[in-house]
Amino acid sequence: MKKVHEGMAKSIRRMIIPIAALLLAALPLRAQSDGLGRNISLSDTRITLGEAIAEIQAQTPYRFAFNPERIDTGEAVEFSGKTMTLEAALRQMTASGKYDYVVRNDFIALSQKQPAEQPQNDTTGEDKTSAAAESGAAVIVEEVVTETTAVAAVPAAVPESAPQAADVVDNMEAVVDRPPFVALKTNILYDATATINLGVEFRTGKRTSIDVSGNWNPFTFGDNRKWKHVLIQPEFRWWLKESFGGHFFGAHVQYAYYNAGNLPKPFSTNLRDHRFEGWLTGVGVSYGYRWNFTPNWGLEATIGVGYAYMDYDKYECQTCGSKVGSNTKNYFGPTKAGVTLIYTFGKKKKSKPVAPVYVPPVVVETVEEVEEEVVVVVEPEPIPEPRPTTAERLAESRSFLAPAAQFDDISYQDDPERFIEAHREGSLTVTFRQGAKVVDPTYKDNAATLDNIISTIREIERSSDSRIARVVIAGFASPEGTAAVNDRLARERAEAIRNYLTGNSGVSNDQIDLYNGGVDWHGLRKMVAESDMPDRDRVLDIIDNTPVWDAQRNTGRHGELMRLSGGEPYRYMLRNFFPDLRNAAYIRAYYENK
Repeated sequence: MKKVHEGMAKSIRRMIIPIAALLLAALPLRAQSDGLGRNISLSDTRITLGEAIAEIQAQTPYRFAFNPERIDTGEAVEFSGKTMTLEAALRQMTASGKYDYVVRNDFIALSQKQPAEQPQNDTTGEDKTSAAAESGAAVIVEEVVTETTAVAAVPAAVPESAPQAADVVDNMEAVVDRPPFVALKTNILYDATATINLGVEFRTGKRTSIDVSGNWNPFTFGDNRKWKHVLIQPEFRWWLKESFGGHFFGAHVQYAYYNAGNLPKPFSTNLRDHRFEGWLTGVGVSYGYRWNFTPNWGLEATIGVGYAYMDYDKYECQTCGSKVGSNTKNYFGPTKAGVTLIYTFGKKKKSKPVAPVYVPPVVVETVEEVEEEVVVVVEPEPIPEPRPTTAERLAESRSFLAPAAQFDDISYQDDPERFIEAHREGSLTVTFRQGAKVVDPTYKDNAATLDNIISTIREIERSSDSRIARVVIAGFASPEGTAAVNDRLARERAEAIRNYLTGNSGVSNDQIDLYNGGVDWHGLRKMVAESDMPDRDRVLDIIDNTPVWDAQRNTGRHGELMRLSGGEPYRYMLRNFFPDLRNAAYIRAYYENK
């Protein structure tokens, strides 16, 4: 009986140990996801500095420290792509030359760069101390002491409600976005054995979590081959940097009931010729690593060893026969292995500007001795630069938003078509289905476009320093259909956008101007010119030189396009261009400061 159980234990080791070797061999691949070399994914290539900070904090264990009076989180930043290393992102965030960064442990300190010029007479060291005061955020992560005989750096008075720098570091988790709370997972190794399995992991602290997994295999395969079992395995985890990312160690317990027999190689002869039914319980420790590919999706590799107490009955054959006997065994060896696919819940759809870390300013007091007289020189407070208004800050990253001074009402009233085409670049577009006049947020990119314009208008209208002065909406239609139908559709589409904005953003009808653009010939010409479609030059010639309707010939531009080359170019445009012409292709907002 002892040999029977030893054969079963050896079979378990033969199955788990090769898997463990593969997992351990894969762990060196983590190099690209640690430290500044880890990859991050940004929501767009042009976002504000505050949005970039929030998205980096959500995907890495790093936290930012900076003085909000010196760092403009509303400033727009251009990135070379949406996916890059953390180090590349930091370089591009500071590429303007206005800011610098320092990395210390788990903190990234942003500071304002100082001018390169040096004072002619630096006898007291006061400018060096002033520079330290300008940088501000560096005091969070690095203590700098400059000893001079005539200068003393004194912290300025801090309001009671403001936290001290040390308190901010110790309680950093209270002022930044927390990581997601729960993750759903499935072990791919168990999936490969037709074992139904599901795991849930809960974040219990900054570096701790609870993982609970369950497996169930109720199946009997050909020749009565079976590996039936139920396994429950909860585990407490401690993460080296932050929960749900990087290295972790775990301590687990397990309970299982099994009914197995007629198993193929590499299982032992006993498991091929007999059936075993019983239960086990035990404890173990594990090590693993988690890769986060996106804010929601990740992969985890883990291996564990431990102890199990096994109690089982052995039967003569796989399907019948009397019980040979019962036995118990103390097992030491691998108790856990997994390559697990993870989906994490709780990630915000939009990044919020990061909560700034308060850094007490520094007041420099300089005392210079002249013989027996003491002269006290106090540096004057610099005159702060005017901060941009809410609308000015938003306009830096939203091309459809412009100051009201750029709207020429006379030009618009005299020739609205020419005005629209001259300012069309950078405007927003909402697309409609063929023949439709109802706004469909689920169609193409409409959801993101509508959210962009509505959230912008709401933020400006709720601010105390700016307001929406005017919104211009131009509706268009594609060429197919009669002129009367296209004019009606273009007008009704512009009206539909107006009604959607007044119902969701807070602007009134008095703030909105509508323009009926009819068929969007300008948009079609631009699409044709930028394409390699059949007969492109002949299509452009018809658009440029054939009137929309020629009464003498009883035909027009649309008919000529349909007859060109047997209709092949027209069918190409119908498939590839016309769907994008059924739109309100011009939405632009103008603001004024209060």
